[in-house]
Amino acid sequence: MMIHSPFEQFKLSPLWISSPNVVLSNSLLNVEIVIFGFLMLSILLLSMRKKKYEFSFFSYIFKQLYVFFYDVVYTYVGNHVNIYFPYMFYLFLFIAVNNLVGLLPFSFTVTSHFVVTLGLSFTTWFGILLIGLSKWHLNYLDLFFPKGLEIGLVILLAALELISNVFRMFSLALRLLANMVAGHILLDCLTFLIYKTMTYAIAGSSVSLWSIVTMIIPMVAFTGLLLFEVGVCVLQAYIFVVLSCIYLKEVL
Repeated sequence: MMIHSPFEQFKLSPLWISSPNVVLSNSLLNVEIVIFGFLMLSILLLSMRKKKYEFSFFSYIFKQLYVFFYDVVYTYVGNHVNIYFPYMFYLFLFIAVNNLVGLLPFSFTVTSHFVVTLGLSFTTWFGILLIGLSKWHLNYLDLFFPKGLEIGLVILLAALELISNVFRMFSLALRLLANMVAGHILLDCLTFLIYKTMTYAIAGSSVSLWSIVTMIIPMVAFTGLLLFEVGVCVLQAYIFVVLSCIYLKEVL
């Protein structure tokens, strides 16, 4: 729970300083946790390869997620799915895991910083740009120049199309950033409200029906909002990947 400001959960703070050039921050610690989690996931998946006929709930869920995203990517890129699916699937897992880790107590939301979300969106956008240029060469510029119009209108529309294309990476980054910050701040404020409500409810000398109700209702509301925020974390990762696939489809 944040005491001074809901924005404290998004601040970078040093946890261990060895020298001015060697600093362990809460963001770096989160990244290490995510990398360790992916390593454990890989070891677990490799260990399950020999147990083909044994049922595992975790492997079943992961398989269904894998198949679902394979179908999603195939819907947009068609026969190129085997080339671009690994990147899209890893991108979804990376964003979703970092979003969910940010919900843990005393954790740090990596995707709440614009430099992180912009880095992800720029990598995707620039990669799609290189794919388009390598496949279509200078014909790739035809996307920005509509045909059959007057020269003045063509220049205006080309400028607008170019600006729209460049701002795609900013829209991807800002959409993810805004949803993570807004949702986490709402949870933080509601947690503080529940804490105050329960404190006042049990501060009396006797426990009454009203005090029990005032404790149960906020907890139920908070649980529902927490589950909703979990869904938002996964959904934002899904939206990020789907929009990336849509942009990729335009250059294929």
